[in-house]
Amino acid sequence: MPEIDQDERREWLQAAAKLEGAHRVTLGWMPASLAGYPMLRAPQLARNTPLMTEEMTTRYIRSKEEFASGLNQLSAPPSAPNLLGADSMGALQLDEAARQIRRALTSSRAWVAFHSAHQSLNDDAKEALRSARRELKQRLSAAALDDHESNLAIPRAEHRSHTMTEAVRSLTGPDRIYADAFGEVDRLLDLTMGNVFGELVLFGEPWRAPVFNVETQTPGEPLVGFQTEPIGAFLSTGQVLWLSTEAVTDAVWVELHSIKIDQAEGTHYYFEARVLLNTGEGWPSSTTQVPSI
Repeated sequence: MPEIDQDERREWLQAAAKLEGAHRVTLGWMPASLAGYPMLRAPQLARNTPLMTEEMTTRYIRSKEEFASGLNQLSAPPSAPNLLGADSMGALQLDEAARQIRRALTSSRAWVAFHSAHQSLNDDAKEALRSARRELKQRLSAAALDDHESNLAIPRAEHRSHTMTEAVRSLTGPDRIYADAFGEVDRLLDLTMGNVFGELVLFGEPWRAPVFNVETQTPGEPLVGFQTEPIGAFLSTGQVLWLSTEAVTDAVWVELHSIKIDQAEGTHYYFEARVLLNTGEGWPSSTTQVPSI
């Protein structure tokens, strides 16, 4: 591997840090339009949960400072254009792009369901949510985590996730509906602003992949299964694709990938992907084909 000049490495790391900072502040600004923000009652936002920890986690981390910074009073993510070195015109374009994304999120099923769940909270439900957060604060305290696992990061992270899930599942009635609705909002942000956005930034326009044996999604489950040959070995989880089938007209995000090797039939590649609903209407048709093998 060729050596990288130290100044070049330092410059790259500084640019990457600014890019990450702009993405993080944008991601923090997006949910500021949620009903009740910044006083969100979700147990998932209790101290030391996977969303609020300072340790290793697979989730985007929130912070008290973020909720106290008045993001719901701002018309665009603060400091993002400056971090990206945008000129005045570029700053306007970045701000408007962020507003367009948030308008789309605000009209999404997850956002609307959360608003309805917030409106349905009564005093008993609010107290149940407070109680769940108090319990999580105790069960995920530094001492409690050390008792479970004092050194290894992955078991500590798994314990946080399991404990948070238990707390949500212990709820009933409007409080459970509220916590579940927040979970759907968080998953939507993770999918759109993390997985899909990151894929498009890194790799550009999605490929259109030739597929067969397509298993279309069932109502309420926007998942689709398919096989593809001979380019299966070049596809992986996390990719955004268009499928060459009239059965699925929206783009998809690949979630699962499996391989079956048979001496008689050869190697087969199976995929399961999440359908990115309505992208077929709002996204220009792909002009990029999978490279020929």
